[in-house]
Amino acid sequence: MALARYGGLRTPSETFALTWGCVDWERGRVRIPSPKTECHMGREVRTIPLFQELRSHLEAVFDEAEPGTTYVIGRHRLGSANLRTQLLRIMNRAGVTPWPRLFQNMRASRETELSRRHPLHVVTTWIGNSAPIAARHYLQVTDVDFDAALRHDADPDAQATQNPTQNPTRQPTGDPGRLSQEMEQALGSQGLVLETAGVCGYIQTSIIPPRGVEQGQFSSENTQDAGKWVQPVGDALADPALRLVVSVWPALPEPIRRKVLAIIREATTAAS
Repeated sequence: MALARYGGLRTPSETFALTWGCVDWERGRVRIPSPKTECHMGREVRTIPLFQELRSHLEAVFDEAEPGTTYVIGRHRLGSANLRTQLLRIMNRAGVTPWPRLFQNMRASRETELSRRHPLHVVTTWIGNSAPIAARHYLQVTDVDFDAALRHDADPDAQATQNPTQNPTRQPTGDPGRLSQEMEQALGSQGLVLETAGVCGYIQTSIIPPRGVEQGQFSSENTQDAGKWVQPVGDALADPALRLVVSVWPALPEPIRRKVLAIIREATTAAS
């Protein structure tokens, strides 16, 4: 459970493949063999930080392991073992109501937590998925998000004092039209190449096919701002920067959309 919840490992495949040789105690890293993606070149393994929440559990198991033990998880390695059934028994005895997709949702919870503190392209590298998959199946809205919003409403200056990596919507005023570094990295990790001097680029059509402006892609809270640039004067869609934004918009996770709109709002305010 700790490997799934705090390490974001796929269970049982990655948990059973993990050996003590994969744990680098000194550098604080864990190499994760991934049987699910090993058929893809470069995705046979990935490396995650030895998160503090995970380290304490691994240290406890390591201290109890017999000398010469290879695998971190030594029990239940038979193909007939059903971890879900055993976990349901434990939850029933503890009086805990089971949630859907027991182990996968532990991974989703971890990815949601990490995405609050680190850029999305970093988090997806650690978890072993992609930004579109994370946005569609993993990232969640939790009570923590509501609490954070209430704190910001109560103290408007709190956002300005945050670490810049936790507040990417605040951009330097010298070039308000430039995409944030986080967004460039997130798009680049999905095969999108940007040259922000002219904001030109190309898009791998196997990932995001060319699409026109679709009004239905905008949420109600974004429609007012989006209308300022979705309906440009004249033939503004000839602008490569605008074409790029329109093309990638349908596939962008909602947090990145909000950041782009925040940049546009800030630029509009500065211009007025």
